[in-house]
Amino acid sequence: MHEREQRLAAAIDQHAANVEKFTRGDLSPAEFRPLRLAMGVYALLIVASFGFYLPLLVALPISPDAWRLHIPFRDCAGQTLPDDTTSSGKPPPGWCWI
Repeated sequence: MHEREQRLAAAIDQHAANVEKFTRGDLSPAEFRPLRLAMGVYALLIVASFGFYLPLLVALPISPDAWRLHIPFRDCAGQTLPDDTTSSGKPPPGWCWI
């Protein structure tokens, strides 16, 4: 595992241990408040991500500019964006996921 993955796993384990302590009554509500804040921020991030990517997930028709906004990888191998006038055929060479 990489160091970043180890730190993330340790943080998740610590959070799970704190939630378990709170359910047992070993952690006061004041000590649990930062954990509640973290859970709320995480939930908000999930909802916002779902709302942002919903047009792509359900294949809603969107404008080329809106389509470009939703693409996380802009240029995989130095290629330019494909022609916006067509949506059929094979993707151009070098594109990661289109």
